[in-house]
Amino acid sequence: MVRVKGGDALLFGRAGEELTALRHAQIPVEIINGISSGFAAAASLGISLTNREHCQGVTFVTVHKQDHGEPNWAALAATGTTLAIYGMTRIESLCHALLSALPASTPAAVVQ
Repeated sequence: MVRVKGGDALLFGRAGEELTALRHAQIPVEIINGISSGFAAAASLGISLTNREHCQGVTFVTVHKQDHGEPNWAALAATGTTLAIYGMTRIESLCHALLSALPASTPAAVVQ
């Protein structure tokens, strides 16, 4: 049996749940990891995710919470890290939330 998932197999998905189920069923598992789209998009655009002049880290976050709620965008904005946000299905509410927590001059890139 093979399950193919692009990019980083353990970032924002059901990998933990799937691994638990497979191990419980005594099905051998091998993960061959790829490159997360957050890293790949930044590299293709020549954007540093951790430019020392602006931030000291990067936070990978998904808009797809299991309970369908929204992440705490104000708290995430307050971290001062680059936000690599996965799942653009809520782009309007995401933009509104981030613009209420960050200056409108904050650099941003949207990649699909």
